[in-house]
Amino acid sequence: MRDIYERALETHIWLGEAADESELAFHFITALGIAKEDFDSFLETCPYAFNAEAREAVDKLFKRPWWTRIWVYQEFVLSNDVVFFCGSNYIQ
Repeated sequence: MRDIYERALETHIWLGEAADESELAFHFITALGIAKEDFDSFLETCPYAFNAEAREAVDKLFKRPWWTRIWVYQEFVLSNDVVFFCGSNYIQ
């Protein structure tokens, strides 16, 4: 399996159907990724930077069963390019 993930051009990871405000979690994580260049701007412009609901949504997303599986490390760490899907949302 190691060779498969290392050689894959792109690995798609399905976290499940949209639930528990997963869309909000994806928007928040995407905004954080964009903010890595200018965090101050993120804090000023992101409507949910300090939103408890957004933080809770991210927490629930990371409590999904996929994260507890042992092969997560192979899928995520060894892959060259990973796309996470949850419902109709995705993060690359």
